[in-house]
Amino acid sequence: MKYRILRKSSTPFDKVHEECGVFGIAAPEGKEISAAHDAYTALFALQHRGQEAAGIAVNKNGVIHCHKDVGLVSSVFDQKTLDRMPGSMAIGHVRYSTTGDTRRENAQPISITHVKGNLAVAHNGNLVNAGELRREIELDGGIFRSSNDTEVLVYTIVKERLKCASIEEAVLSTMKRIEGAYSLVVMSPRKLIAARDPHGFRPLCIGLLDGDCYVFASETCALDALGAKFIRDVEPGEVCVVENGKLRSMHCDIECKTSACVFEYIYFARPDSIIDGASVELARQEAGKYLSIEHPVGADVVIGVPDSGIPAAIGYANTSKRPVRLELRPETTSGALRTDYPKQIAPGERGEINFTYLIPADKPRYGTVRDALEVLIDGRSNGTTLVTHGIGVDPQPADATQNAPKADFSENILKFGPVKHAGPVRKKHFTLSNAGGAELIVRAVEGEGHVATTLAPGQKIAPGDSLRCEILLDPRTQDYGIVTEHLVVVTNDPVRPMRRIRVTAIIEE
Repeated sequence: MKYRILRKSSTPFDKVHEECGVFGIAAPEGKEISAAHDAYTALFALQHRGQEAAGIAVNKNGVIHCHKDVGLVSSVFDQKTLDRMPGSMAIGHVRYSTTGDTRRENAQPISITHVKGNLAVAHNGNLVNAGELRREIELDGGIFRSSNDTEVLVYTIVKERLKCASIEEAVLSTMKRIEGAYSLVVMSPRKLIAARDPHGFRPLCIGLLDGDCYVFASETCALDALGAKFIRDVEPGEVCVVENGKLRSMHCDIECKTSACVFEYIYFARPDSIIDGASVELARQEAGKYLSIEHPVGADVVIGVPDSGIPAAIGYANTSKRPVRLELRPETTSGALRTDYPKQIAPGERGEINFTYLIPADKPRYGTVRDALEVLIDGRSNGTTLVTHGIGVDPQPADATQNAPKADFSENILKFGPVKHAGPVRKKHFTLSNAGGAELIVRAVEGEGHVATTLAPGQKIAPGDSLRCEILLDPRTQDYGIVTEHLVVVTNDPVRPMRRIRVTAIIEE
């Protein structure tokens, strides 16, 4: 059955705009995480999807607490607010109004208590039959506090929950009643549920954090901000259920043609995101390429309007009907890099550039070796610099298990959380232990300049001993926003010579 909404001045919904961003995270029972802080970081990365309002709902032992307001993520939340929101499960939302005006009542997530329990919902999309469903609920005595279609969705889920044995079945049943483009996350006292419309119009992906915490997000850039591993996209019409660290999948079985939202690739998504297996950056370059083919001009310079137009401009400029000469000019060199590339590329052909690092065994180099090469096309720079790097380690012995050192780090991730820019130096600790049978030697310690550490090259740890180290963050020296540092530690451990410690913080005013 198809529905058509007649939009009059009396309708509770205003004009349609575009998209929002949703996020969800769930840890297994017994694992203590700060889900609110993780949601904050993810929403910060999704801020481009909505600047009108932000909200986070957390679940602590089955009790759901929600905080939301009009404004940016950094203005709605601060350290004290996040600290008052403990819980190992959370959902979050950034809003760019699709239906409903800009009021706090229209901010998400929407949390509700009903006869069978409580739940919270965050939704990105538009329901084309929201008006009809709203009128149906109102005739049954329902009272709405907001003017957005998410509240209609929430009430519909609750109505179906009264007839279904579980919350996931209620979501499946709701998907058979609603029409439109949507992705949503639903949090109950014990479960985190994610669903995507049968057309697959709105993006939604799955990630894994720390090996056992499942994450859902509108874009992969949120996973990158958390350091989560991308697993896959939620399939069109799929309902994913996370309960006690286990992920299972269900389908609504609605037959329809899948359709991607081209606006995601053209403009809305961040260029470093991947949606349904396609790089947003490369998609925009391809769009520029085909624009050049269909509308060629004899331009000397192609300029893109930041930010989304730049990849398209690159794709337009790179489309040519004549051969080009390729040259790589070193800007910084390690002396260990060897390159192999074609000096000329014919129209329609692809050139492959191969890089190899050669380090003599008698002259070992520990830590990062880095090179930067400027790309010249027909003798002129095109503004591109290729950067390569590798990690120098000890040669692996024939038998790496006998009387060998073994590096054991107490922490792989150190989270400072929100930090005031004018605040004092903050400290976190980790321990490096030697669980092997030979002396452990720290060969190199490298970072990106955001944090400092007391761990230094040349330090030695005897078998069975450990070394307590500090990580220091000076917020006054950092830019505002998300800070992510990957501290690289190289040791003489023959099995795992290189380890990374991820350090994150959010610098606020």
